[in-house]
Amino acid sequence: MNLIDKLNHAFFLIDSSGIIIYSSKSAYGILGYSQQELLGQDYHSILDCHQSHASSQIDAFLIQANKPFQKIDFELCKFIQKGNRFVYARATVQSLLLEEPSRIFIISFTDISEEIKLNEDVKRLNKKLDLIASLFSHQIRGPVATIIGLSNILNYSSPLDPINNEVITRISTPLRQLDEAISRIVALSSECELLIEEHSTNKAVNQ
Repeated sequence: MNLIDKLNHAFFLIDSSGIIIYSSKSAYGILGYSQQELLGQDYHSILDCHQSHASSQIDAFLIQANKPFQKIDFELCKFIQKGNRFVYARATVQSLLLEEPSRIFIISFTDISEEIKLNEDVKRLNKKLDLIASLFSHQIRGPVATIIGLSNILNYSSPLDPINNEVITRISTPLRQLDEAISRIVALSSECELLIEEHSTNKAVNQ
């Protein structure tokens, strides 16, 4: 194992045509390919084709870079793993050698797939919490206000007053609405608990 392979960094070396001429052990380990499968491949084959903006920027950089150690950074790239799965990564493309005919560039990247997943979990949790808040605001307060209003009409001093039967009949609708809203809140709360538990587990694993 040479010194470069001992570095715990994921990176590729590519030439000015975008052909991979070297891959670090970490890079092909993350993507699931063997080194032999990556060498000689166009870097476009491992970059998500839907990220045309990123690839066009890299292609332009390979042509326009005019001094060593120039670089462009990407906060989010999607690399294609073997088996057509994706790895989300932060990536940097940097010029190393620019002496013709040896124009060499390095694409280094950090796998942030778990970070992306954790962020998505937080977004899903916040969405459910917003829905719970909305249920309290609109589907709990409304029926409760209706029930309180109807209860004020009841003739407590005369239980046989016909108005009491009418109130009891009319109160069944907001009671049903209230029961449905509470059931939804209970279900959403259970989902939130599962998301929090999953998020905590994933966070602990990645620390």
